[in-house]
Amino acid sequence: MARTRATRPRPAPRRDRAGSGRRRGGPQPAPQTAARGQRSQAVADAIVAWLIRRVDRTYRQGNWAGRGVLAAIADVPAEMAHWRPHPAQHTIAEMVLHMGYWKDAVTARLRGRPWRFDEQQNWPTLFPTAEAWEEAKAELAAAHRRLRTALRGVRAERLLERPSDDGGRRPTLADLVVDIATHDSYHAAQIFVLKRLYLDRRRTGPDRPQT
Repeated sequence: MARTRATRPRPAPRRDRAGSGRRRGGPQPAPQTAARGQRSQAVADAIVAWLIRRVDRTYRQGNWAGRGVLAAIADVPAEMAHWRPHPAQHTIAEMVLHMGYWKDAVTARLRGRPWRFDEQQNWPTLFPTAEAWEEAKAELAAAHRRLRTALRGVRAERLLERPSDDGGRRPTLADLVVDIATHDSYHAAQIFVLKRLYLDRRRTGPDRPQT
């Protein structure tokens, strides 16, 4: 009579720490990898948010280095905005349009659109009227809103990209965003200087005619 071989009971599957009941050796979830990815995304989102705050604060309030653009132009009347103390000096109104032009340039880059420099748009000529001054301020405000909208929509990983329409020779998108805030600070300081010169000129008498 043939002996019946005793069979050992099959061991129960070993459970992982999460208690899933899966055998070791198969594909396992990677919670640490997922957590790292979430942290990286959170850092990237925080960087974009910081850039938005920096651009907005420099335009509106300013920073430790000086007051912002809106503070500089808040109390500028049309006569002061169009005053040119020297033939080679740009007026406050021209600077305002110039700042709006470069905000739109950065906006185009953030949206992946082609952009070409235009000297006439860079420093446009405008009539020295109150209406022209109001339009210049409105255009600057609109350009700033467009820039903020583009920044809110940009993916963080694109910030290290370089514009492709010039062979990648230009700074990264992150550089351009930081630079446009610096550009605002630079011209805000110029506007404050022109305001002081204008007020001094009013106190000391009319200046000589400009040619």
